[in-house]
Formats: sequence, structure tokens, C-alpha cells
Amino acid sequence: MTSTYNIKSLSKRYAPFIVGASLIATFVRLGVWQLDRAAEKVALQSSFENPGIAVWVGADFTAIEYQPVLARGRYLSARQILIDNVVRNGQLGYFVISPYELDQSDELLLVNRGWIAKTGEVPASEIVIGGGISPISGKVGWLPGVALRPGEAFTDHENWPRIAVWPNYAEIAAEVGQPVLQFVLLLDPEQPHGFQRKWQPRDVDTAKHYGYAFQWFAMAICLLLLGGWNYRRQRSRSER
Repeated sequence: MTSTYNIKSLSKRYAPFIVGASLIATFVRLGVWQLDRAAEKVALQSSFENPGIAVWVGADFTAIEYQPVLARGRYLSARQILIDNVVRNGQLGYFVISPYELDQSDELLLVNRGWIAKTGEVPASEIVIGGGISPISGKVGWLPGVALRPGEAFTDHENWPRIAVWPNYAEIAAEVGQPVLQFVLLLDPEQPHGFQRKWQPRDVDTAKHYGYAFQWFAMAICLLLLGGWNYRRQRSRSER
């Protein structure tokens, strides 16, 4: 009976410290994770601003975000995609995604030629481009997307250009009738046949991550101080 009482007494006495230690470890891990996220975004910003040497897109090309690239081939003007609901400066518009047939790959390269305003009519004539060989340059990027899409990406499967709401690569490949590379070339601003191209790296706000890290570390320190104060109080009681 006495043994059972002692175990219960010890459990009751040290349980808060065990729980507190677990919480402190969790808060520290979360703080470190936020610092790691901030470091990733600093590296992303650096790679965007200092991209390095351009490489040619070919059969064995490996996409690295914001890597400068060169490609040789021709635009397939008859099978273009307009990504809808893209807002720039408070105005709705489209990203013009043009399939590009490479000389050295069976997969099509998707080229984001930039943003155009939405005027109420599908701007088919505005986005037409010649079909001759046209070397291009740009950066490696990705299709824009959202966490939750309201419905199907494509509702019209007959007319070109096709209007799409946040499509993925497989959906675009199904519409154009050929496999596509799993990245997008963001056409350089000085390249011809483009539209508004003020490319920016995706979410690189590091301040919020540093702020979250500070909060997690502050909570860990507060718990540590509270645990130390509680331990001293219990020890003082036991010595009376």
C-alpha cells in the first residue's frame, strides 16, 4: 500500500516537469523549423537575384527554381492556354502559357509569356505568334496554383486558346495532346513576343518566420523559468 502511495506521489510531483520538458522541446523544435524556413527563403531570394549561368533545356535537363535557361524550338501558337483569375495591380487578367516544341525533347516546354488584362473577350488575336524556329531565354518557374480550386481547370475543350483556372501539368498535357515538362519557363523581359513580365520570387517574406521563431523560443524560455520557479517552491516546502 505504501509503495503504491509513493509511486502515485512521485508521479503527481514530477508529472508537471515531464510535461513541461516535452513542451519546451516541442517549442524549441518549432522555433528551429521557422528559422530553417527563413533560411530557405533567403536562399531562394539569392538564387533569384544571382541566378548564375544559363543552361540549355534538353532531354536530361533537371529543373532548379529560377535557374536561367535557354531553349531552341518553336511556339505552337494554335494550342495556347490562358490561365484565368490572375490579379495584377487590382485588375483581373490572364497568364499566357504557350507550348514550345523543343529540338531535343519529345516533351513540350510551357512558356509563360506574361500577363495580359482581361477585357471581356478572349484575346485570341493578341497572343498569336509565328511558328518558326525561335530561340528563347528565361528562368525556371512553376504553374501558379491555389490550395483549393473551385472546380475543373478546363470547361471548354473545343476552342483555342483554352481558358483554364489553375491547371496542373497533367491537365495541360491532356488538352494540348502531348506530354509536357514539369516546369514553366518564365520568359525574360527583354525577349520578344511577351507581355507584362514583372517576375518575382514566390513568397520570400522572412520576417514572419523570424517572428514565429521568436514566439516559440520565448514560450520555451517562459516554461523553463516557470518550471525552475515551481521546482524551487516544491523543494522549499519539502525542507520545512
